Amino acid sequence: MSVRRLVPSVLAAAALVAAGVLTGPAGAQAALLPVAAPVPGTAPLQLTGAVDAGPAATGAVQRVVIALSLQDQPGLRQLLHDQQTAGTASYHRWLTPAQFTDRFGPATSAVTAAKAWAAGAGLTVSDVSSNRTLVTVEGTRAQLNSAFGVTLHAVQAAGQSFVTPDRAATLPASLRAATAAVLGLTTYQPDTRPHHVATRSGYQTYGLAAYGPHDFETVYNAPASTTGTGQTVAVITQGDLRGVATDLATFQTRNNLPHVPLTVVETTATSTDTSGAEEYDLDTQYSTGFAPDVSTLLAYNADTLGDIHPLNAFVTENRAQTASASYGGCEILNALLGDVAADDQVFQQAQAQGQTFWVSSGDEGSACSILVNAGAPVGVPDVEYPASSSYVVAVGGTSLTGETTQPTREITWLGGGGGYSNIESAPSWQADNLAFSGLVGRGVPDVSLDADPSSGYAVVVAGADSVIGGTSASAPAWNGIWARVLQAHPGIGFAAPALYRSAGSLVDITLGTNGLYAATPGYDLSTGLGSADIARLVSNIR
Repeated sequence: MSVRRLVPSVLAAAALVAAGVLTGPAGAQAALLPVAAPVPGTAPLQLTGAVDAGPAATGAVQRVVIALSLQDQPGLRQLLHDQQTAGTASYHRWLTPAQFTDRFGPATSAVTAAKAWAAGAGLTVSDVSSNRTLVTVEGTRAQLNSAFGVTLHAVQAAGQSFVTPDRAATLPASLRAATAAVLGLTTYQPDTRPHHVATRSGYQTYGLAAYGPHDFETVYNAPASTTGTGQTVAVITQGDLRGVATDLATFQTRNNLPHVPLTVVETTATSTDTSGAEEYDLDTQYSTGFAPDVSTLLAYNADTLGDIHPLNAFVTENRAQTASASYGGCEILNALLGDVAADDQVFQQAQAQGQTFWVSSGDEGSACSILVNAGAPVGVPDVEYPASSSYVVAVGGTSLTGETTQPTREITWLGGGGGYSNIESAPSWQADNLAFSGLVGRGVPDVSLDADPSSGYAVVVAGADSVIGGTSASAPAWNGIWARVLQAHPGIGFAAPALYRSAGSLVDITLGTNGLYAATPGYDLSTGLGSADIARLVSNIR
């Protein structure tokens, strides 16, 4: 059974304090989390080299999310275990969103308490999610200061300007007991889009250094009879996607692919930000490029990278059974900011409903991209979240060498993220199938695929051809691969346990390293179970 550790983030926090990344009260607080820990996301965040400019402008409006705790976590963990255990009454019986909410959603009294507290503090409740987990409030920073008993300070660190409270925020005792995390009180953005552009040129014939969707069908042995027909796939996005939709249509025309329209589901206020367009070109073009006959492509979109609302909309709408998310950050920072506590609840609901999130493991190898995104294992050894969640499939990276057979056809990409989590325990589907001890955290990644920019993905960006690599490519590619599997096995549900049960149908990678971890026969912390033989996977998955 998957069980979260009782003492989360202590080892990771200690490592970061020792490395000089977290300093002062925030670092000390991280090391003392087991003792009267504040609600995740309510403590001040201090980073090395931070410049505190004093109290933030009080008139600015800020959005904060109160993530309420799911009920009956022991019962939920037991259900997730039983859904993957043949012979139990719950085996492969997936819940609907309504069933999940009725059984595990926060009590309506918790929502009432959150709304009453917000109203009393002069904050506006802009949204309550249908599964009752997210209460979104807005107010001026003056109102937030009063409501949470803090003074928000303006800080510059790690190339960002953000606000963070000067002390641990407070909540009424009844609401604190029902709250899993507070998101957005600190506005530091820990997540990056882990991708790397190799070249930019005019449209060219796909070759060794630039593979297109038909090339990948050959490389990964995709069956002509199973192409994702009738399936809906989703991607998690941010910003203005109008150009992304145009690029997707151009990509499909250039590659003689069926035209799958992009349907954007706005989950927050709309944004004019196009800085992530390259990323979402990649996500949309290869989620569908690996499954050309899917019927629908959904983009669950927000105005902020890493926002929880698109994740939650994917599970509450339950229109697609598979989605990719190509972003991540050092898991200790995500833990301190409340993302781990809040997002894991969303991922649990997805798993209970038979849905799968494919998450890029990062492009720092065995290191953590706290301050840089260098495409190499540089920084503090650690894994990235949300890939390190026990309720998602973490996707790492390989390099295609130009050879046609293993073991030299595909090797570990140096930048592919991997290692042990210091926050999440190994879930049962991993620990039961591998030689994990109870003292070792969840292993990352689970699977891999080509991610090296030197053997990159040909992507249409702003109408022109570009070659992009990174685990931001391998994650949506697996999203498309899983659509093919779902066509053949529509009731198989959450992908990870099935992949571990069917490890022999994957392509084991035995050469290369991502820094601390080398590829070895069987599971390893550089490429996980390996890459795909799609035909064999479709035939043998169970």
